[in-house]
Amino acid sequence: MGERLNDVGSSLIEFIVAISLIGIVSGAVVSNMKVLDDPLTNASFAVEHFLRLTRGQAMSRTISVVVQPTSSLRLQASYADSCAEDAVLTPVSDLVLDLPRGASLVTTDWSVCFTQRGFADVASSFELQREDGELRTIEIALGGGSRTTR
Repeated sequence: MGERLNDVGSSLIEFIVAISLIGIVSGAVVSNMKVLDDPLTNASFAVEHFLRLTRGQAMSRTISVVVQPTSSLRLQASYADSCAEDAVLTPVSDLVLDLPRGASLVTTDWSVCFTQRGFADVASSFELQREDGELRTIEIALGGGSRTTR
């Protein structure tokens, strides 16, 4: 009878250890899940970062940089000597932003030019749209800063 009690006790300890390990692994898995990943939020963060990057390029290279959409899913930056409408644009191959899957630009008839001092040529705004129709507005101020509003 003494052996039987030892067997029961060790299996109970093993059971508690196994449940603890399952809990730890489950906690790690749940914390790394990206089920609530929102393409519209990701797109708005990416566009704001892209605008900051192109503005920084304009200031560091002391050249104007024009950002304009080439489609509803892509933004392209181009170098120019000035922000004049007749300025010759040279596309920059490494300054391209493809929007995340599930988000797109509502309109593609806009552009913004950042001067050598980082100022935007016009205050403008454009909208990003998720597949279900939810919108976010990106606003670009004359000072060159940008923000996202709902």
